[in-house]
Amino acid sequence: MRKLFYFILFIGVFIVISCTPQLPTIQQTPEITPQLQVYTVRVATFNYASLSKKLEQRDIQLLVKIFKDEQVDIISVQNISRYPQIPSRIDFVTEVSKQLDVRSIFSEMVTSGGKQLGNAIFTTYPIISQHTITFETIEPTSFDAALKVLIDIGYTTIGIVSIQLPNNITRTKSERCLAKVLSDDIHSQPIIATGNLPQNSITIEQFKFMNAWEEKNSNTLRIWYNSLPNYTVKNTKTFQTQFGKVVVCEFAFQYSLQN
Repeated sequence: MRKLFYFILFIGVFIVISCTPQLPTIQQTPEITPQLQVYTVRVATFNYASLSKKLEQRDIQLLVKIFKDEQVDIISVQNISRYPQIPSRIDFVTEVSKQLDVRSIFSEMVTSGGKQLGNAIFTTYPIISQHTITFETIEPTSFDAALKVLIDIGYTTIGIVSIQLPNNITRTKSERCLAKVLSDDIHSQPIIATGNLPQNSITIEQFKFMNAWEEKNSNTLRIWYNSLPNYTVKNTKTFQTQFGKVVVCEFAFQYSLQN
């Protein structure tokens, strides 16, 4: 009887287990990590006022060679002198644009005695917009200004600023000039500013500062770039030319391939 009991119990347990419906297996989808693609943009800058002689074709050719060898994408220049009424004078903006086959924007600050003085930006990329920002309301005796250009580099847009601040300007007025030029869109898009920028800023805290060139009795040249997580400085090179020191800065941008 005991054996029969255990046999019947075994058959019962087997039937119960066999008839119990199996729960569906839930497969967890592995989390996909977005792949990041790194793009680079090379920006060059210098102050034309460092040229202490009459402009010659050879000066431009040597400069263009540097830009071609370094594969520069954007060039920001301050204090360019032009003589549109004198055909014998070489026009820097026209020649550089032609020899590099790039787009260019010249922003005139002042014209005196047939001489134009201004800032310029050259780029291999399409230009979306341009703005000339003057400082007369801040420093009435100054004709200096900033050229701000929005450029489409394919995967994003960036702002490039070529700025010439008034000489011997006070710290307070300098801050007001910078706020007028750099306060827009600093949280939403990369902005790279070049020119005679100060060492640091009290009010424009979102920018990082990089000393490109600072020597006694020379034109101060600095590069500012706003602090955003998707781009940074990869490397920087300096070249000595007839135009003083030319700085080439390579920026690395990171973007997801899913975007």
